[in-house]
This record gives sequence, C-alpha cells and structure tokens, in this order.
Amino acid sequence: MLTAKADVDSRVKGIQTGADAYLAKPFEKRELLALIGNLIGTRNILKQHVAMHKRWLIELPNMPTIEQAFLNKIKAAVENNLDDNSYGTDQMAGDIGMSRIQLHRKLKAITGRAPGELVREIRLQHAHDLLARRTATIAEVAYQVGFSSPASFSASFSRHFGFSPKQVNSLR
Repeated sequence: MLTAKADVDSRVKGIQTGADAYLAKPFEKRELLALIGNLIGTRNILKQHVAMHKRWLIELPNMPTIEQAFLNKIKAAVENNLDDNSYGTDQMAGDIGMSRIQLHRKLKAITGRAPGELVREIRLQHAHDLLARRTATIAEVAYQVGFSSPASFSASFSRHFGFSPKQVNSLR
C-alpha cells in the first residue's frame, strides 16, 4: 500500500485490511524496490510450496489472509458443485463474482494453476478422502466427484497421485 497517511493508526489499519506492505509518501526508491523484491520472492515461495503439495488448498502460515480467503471461496464453490461434471471455469467465475479472465489471472498469480486444474485437483483430493474412508466404490466415487466415467477418473487419479485409486487403502 502506497499512501500519504504515515501515522501509526493508518499503517496498522492498512496492514490489518490485508496489505502485504505499507509504504508512506514520500518514499525512498531503494525501499520500494526492496519491498517489491520481498513480495515477489514470497509469492514465488508460495507458488513452489503449493505446487509441491498434492493438497493445493492448505492453510499456509505466510499466505496473506486475503489470498487465503479467496482460495477458501474457490474451494467452497467447487465443493458445492462437486457432483456436477459440467462445472467449470465459467460457472466458478460467476459464483466468485469475477470475470473468467480475472479469475484465471488471480489463480495463476497465487497458485500457478489455471481454474480448470484447481477444479480437477479439488475433485481428486475429495475422491482420495472418500476412498481412504471406504465410503463407496471407485465408480461411485468417480460420479460423486463429477467425473463422467470411472475410466477417466482412474486415469486422472493415477496421473495426479502417482498410484491408482485401488491402491489408496494399501498406502495408509
């Protein structure tokens, strides 16, 4: 946040509302560049961390609250439409209240993934959880999480996790 308000109350309020950094005018160019460098570095670390985990939506201690709230909103929108195999980016954008392009840009910036990838990952993680709890057969789980066929579900599951749905219980 770049502002002319330099008093402590304004700085605290700015940070509490989700600003990643607070810089008062007039500012030093070196300070601005250092802040930008730190913010970019933090975002890159966050992207790498999210990319390394199969569970993409985990609570991260360094994630700004605004981004975490946004990701929680995305997850809730997908989970509310989990069994709808036609649910995709356009519907998600409408549910979130953004244009499809804005949604794509924001998700790529935060997670490094496109909306369609996140929908698939949320579905697959939910399927993994269902299979681990042994609540249904593989075919039933496939339909419950919005896949149109058990064969495509099994292929996607295997690509994502590196093992087949049948192996979920043997890995516990």
